[in-house]
Amino acid sequence: MIALTGLLPGCAGSQADDSRLSPMTVMAQDNAPLGESEARWPREEWWRAYGSAELDRLVAEAQRANMDLAMALGRIEQARGRARSAGALLLPAVGFDASAQRSDGSSAVVMERRGAQLSFAYEADLWGRYRAGRNAARFSLIASRLDHEAARLMVIGDVARHYAALMTVRERQAIGRLNLEAARRLLARVEAMDRLGLALAGDLAAQRALVAGEEADLAALGQAEGEYLAALALLAGQPARSFAVAGYGLAAMARLPAVSPGLPSELLLRRPDIASAEATLAAASADVRAARAAMLPGISLTAARGVEGGTGPSAAFYNLLAGLTQPILDHGRLAGERDTAEGVRIEREGAYRKTILLALSEVERDLKAMESLERSIAALESQVREASRAADAAEARYRAGVDEIIASLDAQRTLYAARGRLAQAQGDRLAASISLQQGLGGGWIHQETNRQSPPSTGR
Repeated sequence: MIALTGLLPGCAGSQADDSRLSPMTVMAQDNAPLGESEARWPREEWWRAYGSAELDRLVAEAQRANMDLAMALGRIEQARGRARSAGALLLPAVGFDASAQRSDGSSAVVMERRGAQLSFAYEADLWGRYRAGRNAARFSLIASRLDHEAARLMVIGDVARHYAALMTVRERQAIGRLNLEAARRLLARVEAMDRLGLALAGDLAAQRALVAGEEADLAALGQAEGEYLAALALLAGQPARSFAVAGYGLAAMARLPAVSPGLPSELLLRRPDIASAEATLAAASADVRAARAAMLPGISLTAARGVEGGTGPSAAFYNLLAGLTQPILDHGRLAGERDTAEGVRIEREGAYRKTILLALSEVERDLKAMESLERSIAALESQVREASRAADAAEARYRAGVDEIIASLDAQRTLYAARGRLAQAQGDRLAASISLQQGLGGGWIHQETNRQSPPSTGR
């Protein structure tokens, strides 16, 4: 029996040997560590490049307590269990049975029977059905691990983006408070002039409206601050009520990493979601092979060795049985399962190609956003400088009685708007930089052995 179980899988090897994994997914073999690679951008802990100790702390808390990552780890355990179960079908099943019976009838004759047997059962995988099922489960396990890596990268990116957005809001709050303070100072002067009868009609109302507008903008920024704090608390797995972030402006993220994205084709080795899509496609291809093999004849072998006896001497026995099974009439059930598996494979192939195109598109978008925002920030910095000079000159002319207050109000509005746009553009540039780091894989890489050839999506 043992000899047969060793020889029969060899018959199936030429039929369905999909145990060789593709270059991208071989890295995720059971217990296989990620290999080292040459220095590249982004680095593994890419968020540290922004120079924020608080961001480092938030990322560490999220990786430890985020619920999405915890659920992804649970899915890995599920996939590992399915892979173990699928692999067990390739090996013989061994069982042991023991029984004892005693009966005392009306004839006063006592009957006793005892028995024990050791049994073996094995179904020869002639056409590679179980081997394909095992490999499908292995690829699914690989995909679940890669999904965890993709989820981890997404969580880290979300933490960095929400932290940058919070710092942008707080930067705009600081600018808004300065703007409000300046508007109130001018309001006090207008009120004083109005009491002396020197203000023009409508000057006081116009300045009060400007102050009220600044107060409303600050209130809206306060609401946005609360929303970003709540989002960060959720990512870090903490209650929002007791969650606090100390940073108060864009200076909290002191540095902006230089951009060095490399070749677009390197995305195939940088992004875990692409590798996961490939592993999922490989699992679907293996399921197709298993469904096709289920339509072919099967051979099962069973053997038992035991002893049985009663009131007299015990006797040893053995049983051997070989069976051949061939589906004849199943009303299209097996064909339907094959077609379903093929349809899933086609869907997964489309998802794999879409994932690659989406990755290329995201990186191209973020690169163009970085380039455009750099030009925009340079122009806005110039605008703020000139608007500040114009506002100071308009206020001086108004105090001297040369111009009406409307000129000073217009100059103030221009300056306040330019300051707000500059802060927002700086925050947008920071967000685009974070998205670019995430889009390039966030430092996640495959083993060096995976960089030999592009992924295969063959059936």
